[in-house]
Amino acid sequence: MVYPFSNRHFLITIFKNHTVNLLHYINISFMLGGLFIFFGLTIYVLSSGFFDVTVYSFRRVFKVNGKELSREEVNEMRPFSELVSFNFLPLLLNGILILAIMFICLFIYY
Repeated sequence: MVYPFSNRHFLITIFKNHTVNLLHYINISFMLGGLFIFFGLTIYVLSSGFFDVTVYSFRRVFKVNGKELSREEVNEMRPFSELVSFNFLPLLLNGILILAIMFICLFIYY
């Protein structure tokens, strides 16, 4: 779990810009928060079953190891949403928290 004021923000700021500045913190927080939200939403969409029909139809159309699968074999395979068992909520909450603190810092900056 990443906390908004963790050392990672400052280490990235120092490594990238060689100084600690509120504007640099805002920029890096925006990138990190956006990445957390992007990956959290991606995992949410994958685990919600949105792509199950697409994966099922790909299994029906294409061959596996040079042989076609029967309808029973395809039906016995687990849906794609069951394969993605990663919890997306911590990523979303961390991203929202990082972006909320970024907006507060942005309000202070301007």
